[in-house]
Amino acid sequence: MIRTRGSAVVAAAPSAVFALLDDPARLAVLAPNRVEVVSSEELPDGRRSTRTRTHMPGGATVEAENVVVERVPDHRLVLVSTITPFGFAPTGRGRFGRAETRIARTLEPHTDGTTVTVETETRVSPAPLRLYFAFAKRGQWQRATDDGLARLRAAFSDELLDPI
Repeated sequence: MIRTRGSAVVAAAPSAVFALLDDPARLAVLAPNRVEVVSSEELPDGRRSTRTRTHMPGGATVEAENVVVERVPDHRLVLVSTITPFGFAPTGRGRFGRAETRIARTLEPHTDGTTVTVETETRVSPAPLRLYFAFAKRGQWQRATDDGLARLRAAFSDELLDPI
């Protein structure tokens, strides 16, 4: 399992930060690559399922199913994102596995706005992909968490970020 953790202070009230994180269309705008929200539906058990398509720099696309599994307004949002097939992007070839990431975002009031803590746990299968992404690509996971927090901070400030 690949784990990351990061936190940042966002210059906005917890309710404003939560509203952005809980809206698939608004959240997609913060991604480093172009993301389309293909569909989003509220499930009978109170969860929400959102399908997204990410356009990678090399022209490949990656589709994911994102299911909100815990929602505590203005405090915590947890989703599980599954990519199948998963593999060697940015090409469209070489994808034969699966990646499942649990992303927990916790919001706490701070004197300057909101402290956002992000914790991720990613499971990659099968074993050859798990080894490759755990070792050869190990730095990318923490960078993605840190970059996502920087984009979230920028969404509530005057900062402008270049795409990664």
